[in-house]
Amino acid sequence: MDLRKARASPILAGINSYWKLLGVLSALVLCASCPGPHRGEILQLMKIHPENERVRVFNSYSYSKQIDIYLEAMNGEPPLLGFATYVAANRDAILPTLLNRIRTAPDDRTRQELLYVLEKMAKFFMPLRDRDDVVKTAKEATSQIRDPLYRERAEASLKVILGAGPFVKVSHE
Repeated sequence: MDLRKARASPILAGINSYWKLLGVLSALVLCASCPGPHRGEILQLMKIHPENERVRVFNSYSYSKQIDIYLEAMNGEPPLLGFATYVAANRDAILPTLLNRIRTAPDDRTRQELLYVLEKMAKFFMPLRDRDDVVKTAKEATSQIRDPLYRERAEASLKVILGAGPFVKVSHE
């Protein structure tokens, strides 16, 4: 039995290394399609493990830069959705910046992607349904979206933002 474990151990180590390498390569391939000035930072962030260390580095950036990185990561194919949770984890502190960015969003896609951050915030970090500034901005932004696909996604986010019930607390620690 010990002989089998001894033989299996290098195999398991190889499998673990394989999955780690596959994860890093996947991040590089995914972000290869991320256009824009923060592409290098996104690639560097995706290489950082464990995730709580990646979050620590991400949180060292200004709120505006965090939002820029998130939006750029969302423009890759497929989009890197995890950054929405990183932004949302800032809770009240990022809300003024986030609400301003929603109000001044240049297009439907950006507006919808920023509403998605509010959805994540409402779902995992703090209830937003009683925040008049958030509710007003989210409703106005949703009503401004003309593209049917982005409008549908924004309406789904708005339902979560306005929704009743408990939120699920998430920690990156």
